[in-house]
Amino acid sequence: MEENFPFFQQKLDAVGVAGAIALYGSRYLRKPTWSDIQQIYAVHEYVHGFPGTLGSIDCTHWEWQNCPTAWRGSHQRGDHHHPTIIDGVAPGSSFYANDTYYKYGYYLADGIYPEYATFVKSFTCPREDDDKRKYFKKAQEAARKDVERAFGVLKKKWHMIDNPYKGKAICQNYEEVNPPVQEVTPEERVEIRAEIRSREIHNILKGDLVEHVWKNRGENL
Repeated sequence: MEENFPFFQQKLDAVGVAGAIALYGSRYLRKPTWSDIQQIYAVHEYVHGFPGTLGSIDCTHWEWQNCPTAWRGSHQRGDHHHPTIIDGVAPGSSFYANDTYYKYGYYLADGIYPEYATFVKSFTCPREDDDKRKYFKKAQEAARKDVERAFGVLKKKWHMIDNPYKGKAICQNYEEVNPPVQEVTPEERVEIRAEIRSREIHNILKGDLVEHVWKNRGENL
């Protein structure tokens, strides 16, 4: 997309500097290595009790004024009057939850996100007699409060986050780079996409995490 559409091409600012990418790219916008992801897993499990999580996810929608007409249907939601940009990919590092193997890490998310294998949401209204789900809800929402607060502060301080602007959308690509990423065939890409979007895996993972958090209750809350 960057090669074909000026909207996605990096531009210099008024003083001739490439902006955030030039200043912070080498440290904060690089692809994490396998070791980086393992450290993230370890920290979040120790602090919050969730194995295999890369943290919490929050996002904002940027209005895409120059969206090609043919793409408008796939980039527009009912609650937004214009096409918006919001995207992401799955981290490629496996883990175990409740003795079950999972191929991709995940993010803790709120109810607006789809039921993908890479998103773990809370329960809306667990039954009064379901102590496991009630405890999971408490743990998941406690873990998410940090990113909610941080993102709110960032949007107040950096208006570019909360308002559309002409420049390059910065997206982190959490593909494993140690060892180097190998090229995948179109068929393999379709299979990976199906795995990431699997509602079945989403539900199984959520069930395993409920059990895991319940078994280790008291250590993190």
